[in-house]
Amino acid sequence: MISDRAMFTKANMVTLLDKKISFLGPSCASEREYILSIPNNLFTPLRYTTSKGKSGYTGVEIEHYSFTHEGKDYQIRTLIVKSEDLFRLQQKTLTRQLGGIEQRLRDIATKQLNSRKFKDKKYVSDQIEKAFSQHADLRRLLNIHLEGNDGELTLTWEYDEVAMQEENRLLGKYMLVTNLGKKDYDADQLLELYKSRHQIESRFRALKSNLKIRPIFLQSEERIKSLILVNILALLVYSLLEWICQRNKLATSGRDALDVFRLPTIITLTFRGQTVRQIGNVSSQAIQVMEVLKLGPPDPV
Repeated sequence: MISDRAMFTKANMVTLLDKKISFLGPSCASEREYILSIPNNLFTPLRYTTSKGKSGYTGVEIEHYSFTHEGKDYQIRTLIVKSEDLFRLQQKTLTRQLGGIEQRLRDIATKQLNSRKFKDKKYVSDQIEKAFSQHADLRRLLNIHLEGNDGELTLTWEYDEVAMQEENRLLGKYMLVTNLGKKDYDADQLLELYKSRHQIESRFRALKSNLKIRPIFLQSEERIKSLILVNILALLVYSLLEWICQRNKLATSGRDALDVFRLPTIITLTFRGQTVRQIGNVSSQAIQVMEVLKLGPPDPV
């Protein structure tokens, strides 16, 4: 079983362990302190590269990670992963979020403080906390000082250096949990297997977009089931087409493979009462796709 973070709560992992069901996915629990306890110099390169050829993954494997659920101790295997792309994305997001919070604090300090409702210290304090309403977890990163009496207030703030250092050490990192044995899957294979989950998700997108299983305008249950069966068969053909083309480096997706057949046209020639039809405007890529599918070149119509 490969799933997202919501699946791997402690209770669910215990059930999967009891049922002897193999699983792999990111931990649902906040493992902030555990990840911070692992020095950066222990992270070693992983072989995984994305479909676009991007690398930049490192990891630390922990063979015996312990957790407690309902008074019982359990052990699983974990892989702490750091992605450079995810690090840069989260760093950019963090900078944007903190920038918005700081801008709100500046507005309070320079434009509103000690005027109207902002003369009241409690009201100002509430407005400061409101600035973190969408990002409450970032409150720990700033030390805010609201001082003075009502009408004579001052507002200053600075970043907590220790908290900021910890936050930056967490960026780009996540913990995969599994009960798969190291003999069957090493660290590189674990990450490769986890990343393969997007293939399943892409099939659902194909059903909803390329194959357009919805909206459904049918009324009877029998006809709805028949439509779903046809769509599942279409998805199977679509997936096999994509797999064959990717294996032969002809297309990156099933949709790309189908797009090469948009250009061919049927040409009809009539001369002295005789009609000849031929397929024209067939690209070399379309011919290659037909060859790997063992369909052969198009014949005259």
